[in-house]
Amino acid sequence: MIRRLLFCIALVSVLAGICVAKKKPFPKIITNAKYVYITTYEGSNETSPRLTQADLQAINGLREALRQWGYYTETIHRDQADLIFRIRKGGTSAKVGGDIGGVSGPDRGMGPAATGVGTDAQGNIGPPEDMLEIYDAKVGTNTAPLWRGMEADGLEPPRMGLLQDLRKQVEESAKQP
Repeated sequence: MIRRLLFCIALVSVLAGICVAKKKPFPKIITNAKYVYITTYEGSNETSPRLTQADLQAINGLREALRQWGYYTETIHRDQADLIFRIRKGGTSAKVGGDIGGVSGPDRGMGPAATGVGTDAQGNIGPPEDMLEIYDAKVGTNTAPLWRGMEADGLEPPRMGLLQDLRKQVEESAKQP
């Protein structure tokens, strides 16, 4: 009987410890970084026909919000960055199709799917929330992000809710030893 009671107490203690466990600490690499490179899932070339207007507006909004915050400095050279900020506007992850008389190729309308009018169209692919991911620039984006935030209209100026969430965590982490 006592053995059973001690087992139950130990089990409750373990389960309570799991429920009250500390949350994962915020990565210090994000707190200590100074230079960031901004990109999207379609790349950072702002003249690319694959970059959606929504992503382009999000890039510009993020640049302005980062400038106002003043914690990070954007660099246009990926190899000079400490972090990579990869953004995605909700539901607008790709442009698909090709131009009439345009260049054919694997990404420009070659094959059976290319029949028809053949103009670029924006595809609403993926979750409806905006996304901001942060990667270690030394490792790149082919790995798990150090931080990810998703929020409906989270990249809409002037609020830029995803950046505000990041800012709060960075400032709290900076106060920690």
